[in-house]
Amino acid sequence: ARNTIRAIQENMPQTRPEQLVKTADLGHNSLYFDQPILPNDAMKLHESIAGAIERMEEMNRIIDALPGYDCGSCGSPTCRSFAEDIVRGNFSETDCVYILRDSLKVMAQKMVDISKTKRE
Repeated sequence: ARNTIRAIQENMPQTRPEQLVKTADLGHNSLYFDQPILPNDAMKLHESIAGAIERMEEMNRIIDALPGYDCGSCGSPTCRSFAEDIVRGNFSETDCVYILRDSLKVMAQKMVDISKTKRE
């Protein structure tokens, strides 16, 4: 992200903002907010500390079960952020391609075992 922002910045024209936007076009009140800017709770796992601790323990359990490749195939940049997304309810563990592959292997073996039992 830092490199992307740096590349965008280098390709932008070297002008001052007041040269790009005419201040006469802006109203006096367009630069001011009527309401205070509230903090963003993006990093909060839960409203209560006890709930956040429970979710953190769940995250650690999920991280231990993940392969730890940080491949990004699930859509999250790291396995840790993937575990956080699972705890928040945005993903499930089978969204990890490695866990899904292992689950499919187990299911395929069960199907083979069931088909052998039915024939006998």
